[in-house]
Amino acid sequence: MSIILLKIFLKKEKVKYKENYSFRCYSSCKVGVDCSLYIMPNSQEQVIELIRFLKTKKMKYNIVGETSNLVFVDGVTYGVVITTKLLDKVTKRWSPIFAHDFK
Repeated sequence: MSIILLKIFLKKEKVKYKENYSFRCYSSCKVGVDCSLYIMPNSQEQVIELIRFLKTKKMKYNIVGETSNLVFVDGVTYGVVITTKLLDKVTKRWSPIFAHDFK
């Protein structure tokens, strides 16, 4: 049920996502996992609202960049994966996360 609510939220907020995404095709070592939702926010506001929504719904998520420096375990399916590849810069200052878009 929470994945359905998340997809409704993503459509409302106009956040790009792909369902049943496989990292196998995109990782440099061609080894990887699948995820239920691969989410691609493109602005700081989208990241903030997305993480706020996920925390409110107590949903687990992982944040990745381009995946070139990650090794995934075969046979594991992740639920929600957020990529920062459409953002210009992501930094962490104390506890908040700051995401910078290209605008």
